[in-house]
Amino acid sequence: MDETSSLITAAGRGDLDFVKLLLRCNADIEFRGTVQDISNDICAFDRGFKVLYRYGDFQNGTALYAAAAGGYLDVVSCLVENGADVNARSNIEMTPLMIASCRHLQHPPSEADMHRRCNSNAINLVRYLVEHGANMDLQDKQGNTALHYAVMGNKIEIVKELVGLGASQLHNNQRLTPLLLAGNRGKSEPVEYLITRPECTKEQKIEALELLGASIALSSRIGDAVVVERGFYYMKRGMQERFEDASHPLLKQVMEPIEAYQSRKESETLEELASIEGDTDAIIMEGLIIRERILTPDKQTLIVEPFSMVIRFFHCRAWTWQLGLNNWQLEGVDGLHHFDLCIGLCLHAMEIKQHSNQPIEDDLQFLMNVFSDMFTRKKLIPREKVIVEMFEKTICAYKREGDKQNDENLLYHSMFLLNYSLTLNFVKGKKIHSFYCI
Repeated sequence: MDETSSLITAAGRGDLDFVKLLLRCNADIEFRGTVQDISNDICAFDRGFKVLYRYGDFQNGTALYAAAAGGYLDVVSCLVENGADVNARSNIEMTPLMIASCRHLQHPPSEADMHRRCNSNAINLVRYLVEHGANMDLQDKQGNTALHYAVMGNKIEIVKELVGLGASQLHNNQRLTPLLLAGNRGKSEPVEYLITRPECTKEQKIEALELLGASIALSSRIGDAVVVERGFYYMKRGMQERFEDASHPLLKQVMEPIEAYQSRKESETLEELASIEGDTDAIIMEGLIIRERILTPDKQTLIVEPFSMVIRFFHCRAWTWQLGLNNWQLEGVDGLHHFDLCIGLCLHAMEIKQHSNQPIEDDLQFLMNVFSDMFTRKKLIPREKVIVEMFEKTICAYKREGDKQNDENLLYHSMFLLNYSLTLNFVKGKKIHSFYCI
């Protein structure tokens, strides 16, 4: 191993003495290499799922980048004092400040004091980098700034520190400011703080609260009464803000009803919103409508983010009904109704994805599985127009795709749909318990 890669490794492990030794031996402080062999992980929490980024995955990093990733303030200070570039970029254009703003060390509850010390050290590290020239408004390949990263990591103290130091609320490539990013990812603490800032307008506050409520209600724990109630709480706060000045309320620009959302109309008053309180399905639909209103038209790629969880939530209900584990009729709910919701939401997701040039293969595969379940277990047949619409979307995707593997998948889906249609024509007219009409 050469001395320069040794410098990156030593910095990433927090070995200050070895770093000083290598610098005395004229190691290249700006050498670019893979930042690896570091024991800790950076943890980002996105919609309830913990995603771990191994340091070794980052290319083109410097020793300062490795030290910032490890949270070693003494090593960072040593490198900066020896002329390290505080705004050096990695392969994905991340800076040492960005990595320092989202880094997270996990400690068991019994080590709460150590955890607090690590948080304090992270704040000191961020402050040190900024005071020594780190540009808080630099953006990575996705357009994210250090403040975006602090929000993604749910690092509220670092969010406060960066804002206090003058970080700007810039838009990333998805047209999300840190405030909207926090709302979109269900991060309540950053939202609660950022909406108190004097630069936050009334409209921005309302939008953030409504998006936060919708995102929480549609989170990975969708259907959990406590989570849905919490999401509703923020939706209600957003509505209350709209009518705070009764003489000049800030009214919603309501969309036309969408069939996939049961043709529901978004609540426009506190009374209308209160009417769905406690109704899990209605709040879920309200959340989907809110997200589509706020994120249309320039953030369409984000609209479908919670769709897979919502679709699988209703599919799980339909599956439960199939197995006879619950009597939905006793609850006033038609178990078959959930198949319709699954299909409608999936088709709507495919439409949005095709408008924003996203692949639809996973959605097609999921729908084919649903159709197979319906027919083999309960002899249920989807409407003919659903099959036609799916076939049209498949052909449209095939014409646009250029990847051989994706093209083969789309051809497979097309053949499945053709074969399925022939099967439906064969059984048409026979006595079948059918929820749908062909």
